[in-house]
Amino acid sequence: MGLRDAGLPRPLPLPSPAGRYIATVSEKARLPLPPRIRMTSFCARAARYSSDQKARFARAAEGRQAAVRSALDRLEGRLSEGGELLTEERLYILSLPPSSLLQCLRERQLSPTQVLRAYQSKAIVVTYRLNCITEFIPQAEDWAAELEGRGSDGRVLPLYGLPISVQDSIDVQGLDSTLGLAKRLGRPANRNAALIQGLRRQGAVPFCKTNVPQALLGIGCSNPVWGTTHNPVDTQRSPGGASGGEAALVGAGGSLLGVGVDTLGGVRVPAHFCGVTAFRPTGGRLSSLGVDLGGRGGRGRAIGRDSGGLSLSPPPPPVSVGVHSTPGFLARDTITIITTLRAILENPDLTIEDPLIPPVPWRQDLLDGGLGGGLGDLGGGLGGSGGRGSFRIGVFEEDVGLPPTPGCRRAVAISREALISAGHTLVAFTPPGAARAWGLALACLTADQGAWLRGALAGEARNPGVGCLPEVLAMPKGIRTLLRWILRDRAPVGVDSATGKASSSKGLWGVLEERKRVVEEVLAAWKGAGLDAVICPAFQMPAPKMNHVARLFGSQASPAVPSLYNFPCGVVPVTRESDDDQEKLEDYPEDSPALRNVKKATEGAEGLPIAVQVVGLPWQDEIVCRLMLDLELQMEKRH
Repeated sequence: MGLRDAGLPRPLPLPSPAGRYIATVSEKARLPLPPRIRMTSFCARAARYSSDQKARFARAAEGRQAAVRSALDRLEGRLSEGGELLTEERLYILSLPPSSLLQCLRERQLSPTQVLRAYQSKAIVVTYRLNCITEFIPQAEDWAAELEGRGSDGRVLPLYGLPISVQDSIDVQGLDSTLGLAKRLGRPANRNAALIQGLRRQGAVPFCKTNVPQALLGIGCSNPVWGTTHNPVDTQRSPGGASGGEAALVGAGGSLLGVGVDTLGGVRVPAHFCGVTAFRPTGGRLSSLGVDLGGRGGRGRAIGRDSGGLSLSPPPPPVSVGVHSTPGFLARDTITIITTLRAILENPDLTIEDPLIPPVPWRQDLLDGGLGGGLGDLGGGLGGSGGRGSFRIGVFEEDVGLPPTPGCRRAVAISREALISAGHTLVAFTPPGAARAWGLALACLTADQGAWLRGALAGEARNPGVGCLPEVLAMPKGIRTLLRWILRDRAPVGVDSATGKASSSKGLWGVLEERKRVVEEVLAAWKGAGLDAVICPAFQMPAPKMNHVARLFGSQASPAVPSLYNFPCGVVPVTRESDDDQEKLEDYPEDSPALRNVKKATEGAEGLPIAVQVVGLPWQDEIVCRLMLDLELQMEKRH
């Protein structure tokens, strides 16, 4: 008797490829779907969710861009006088050196509002060309008016009326800190970062936020939310990262002081590329409260979910150990940085805002140590009684990762002669363990095996520079080892990020112990040579072409090593790429794809700025500033 004759329900068709799962209609509800069908269904739902999420993020980015353009048009309309942004008065204000501008403000020759409007106008012109500003701060004019209302009490502030720009990842009340991630839009900070609040207390006026690379990764400055920022010297080249927007704006004259973030050279590499000065203090000397360091130990806001359950931010950043991220400054000259640091560190306000900051005040005796005769009234009261006549400085001509190009090597030689002319003693010095230090830095930063990064980029349109790095970091150890072997010539520096050395508690302890040994070796060699500081290349090449940025991933070895040691450091522009440098570039080694990338990226770089890096010992930031100033003054004499 057949099933039809027996009155039983008809069976379902046999599933392909085999009939292991035969079920009647009545059994369908209680039998599980085949694993392959379950997986297919899950993948389809996941793909639909991911597609919907990307579409939602894209709409959010488009909406924010439209709102920002509208706000920019309104600001431009308010600032335009007779249809002109850069009036004669504003051009005069923009021409003043920072120290002279501060003096004019104190003497009431100019008002904070006049100065603010001049720099807002210039910044609008600059960002139309370079796309370096994400948003103008709407309350800036209120802050400037508030300063004016304080009368003489306001004018005694060391930064009275100084317009400053702020990197996107640093909190400003009422604005987003996006890191170039669409999921962070619409979640404004409810208060200023402690450092920004401290600067405001000293009279500074934050007036705009600037662009960063997506998730603060790489030496470019591009993301799907705010677009690509260009180098002010050559718009076909990168302005650097993470503080690429800051360096571009300061380099083009649109800001006097930029506040950025430095982990693996975040303020120093952009300054080198754009021809400005930058300083990275000892990690911990400035507050990182309200500063998102991109999963590298920032003490920022933890942002939750919207009403629809969609995560609008990455998970709270893990506290990385071993590599010290810190806020830093970019400016046209070292005096502006010294004035700012002194204003912050001589005042207890910062420790009031953030009690975890050690109360290490500004030490003028260390700054004056290399002068002998005192600084007089340079920069508005930076004088001292003098001290030691000179410093002993080590010279390290190589780059930790890849050989410096001829122009960058020449910059170190120029700096050596300039510092000798300033009365200092310079000796050759090769720090031990520098190559190991780069691998340790990457091991510390990737100890979570890319978990934060994958959360940050989930559902986002990825920047080309990010690539598949988050997935590589999550691969099993055997596959990562194979990948490192395959890429050993193509990216010999960057592949260290795939080691996974610190991916377990035991591994992390081992890395931190090795880091301790390396730092002890460096300090012993430093002490044995009797050094006060070291000069070395700021980077191995001038600003690369935009289309080479992704190929140079992991090239920040030279600026990253001081971050691992937690040594203060700064960069000063000393020369520009010359025709002779380009001729000598023909002899640059081409033994690997990585070296060929460096050479190719440097071709046609005539006229691009080149800086040198000055490195000091922890908590001796003032000595680094002193040598940066000496170097800058010597270079001014030569020009």
